[in-house]
Amino acid sequence: MKAQWWSFVWGLLCIPSEVIMLSSWTASQSPSSISSVRANMSAEITCTTSLTSPMGLYLMRHFHDTKQLVYLNLKEGKVTKNTTHAIFQGRLSVTPAKQKLRGQGFTFRLSLLRLDDVDVYYCEWIHVDMGSKKNMASNGTVLIIREFVPQKQCSNRTPDITLISLCTVAFFAITFLVIGALIWRCKQFKDDFRPAIPPPPLPPRPNRPRFAGRLDLDMHCHYLTTSASMDFREIL
Repeated sequence: MKAQWWSFVWGLLCIPSEVIMLSSWTASQSPSSISSVRANMSAEITCTTSLTSPMGLYLMRHFHDTKQLVYLNLKEGKVTKNTTHAIFQGRLSVTPAKQKLRGQGFTFRLSLLRLDDVDVYYCEWIHVDMGSKKNMASNGTVLIIREFVPQKQCSNRTPDITLISLCTVAFFAITFLVIGALIWRCKQFKDDFRPAIPPPPLPPRPNRPRFAGRLDLDMHCHYLTTSASMDFREIL
């Protein structure tokens, strides 16, 4: 029994370091979902792993018939070959992602998205374990492309209030300018006003001569004098 215990300890000591580190190898992906994009826009998916020397990386999707979209052949953390499927030719670019700790990471940028690109995208790392190739997949990213993204109502009313305030100030400024111009014009007219000069008084009218006595009415009315003795019957 004692010999078996020592043999077990000796076996643990002889296990390669890769097997001990196997449980600590991880593969992650971000973001978990992308739903705020619409057609012809772009989206980015970042895949990282704690593997120090992966052999390759696949970007795959779950539901479409075409599973493998791109394969990166890796050597010492550098891409030696990039194989992209025809449906994403010219629409997919790859850039290295910065890692805070050890491991590898790449960012896939999908451009000119179409409605049929909706799917779950995930990364699958290829590495060697105990002399054989192993695959390690990440959690995946749900990508949803919308035809139209409803615009949020503007909650910031500051530009509208500022515009209204400026219009009000401009209106009152113009009004005051017009009133000031009218007052200045009236004052100038008052200063320049000269009353008309009245005409010179007329000379006094001469006194008319008056008759000394009453005229004899008989002199002016002799045509009306008739004889009292005339008999009108003779005329008839």
